[in-house]
Amino acid sequence: EIPIAVDTDGMMAASIESFTDDTGSTFANAARYHMGRSEWEPAVALLDHSINIESTWYNTWLKAEALHESGADNKSAYKLAQKAMKMGAEAENFFWKGKVEKALAEWPKR
Repeated sequence: EIPIAVDTDGMMAASIESFTDDTGSTFANAARYHMGRSEWEPAVALLDHSINIESTWYNTWLKAEALHESGADNKSAYKLAQKAMKMGAEAENFFWKGKVEKALAEWPKR
């Protein structure tokens, strides 16, 4: 057998670096990749960019989650989760409603 190795992390990093698509969801999804690797700083930077393009419940929630999981700023994370809940209630496809509700019930408010 011949071992096959693919540098998935390198390919993903190169893809993120070469983004030319200026949609907020593209940057939010790239942030999710970094969040999955506990790379909080690049995730938050990408989410800030995503939110600057278009603020949605999705990218607002992801930023709340990143701030909370990293332990960087629980107060801001809670406020962003509240904002994501409000935005999501007005959206057609609020598919993480339960996750946001759970966070609001469990996360510290300050």
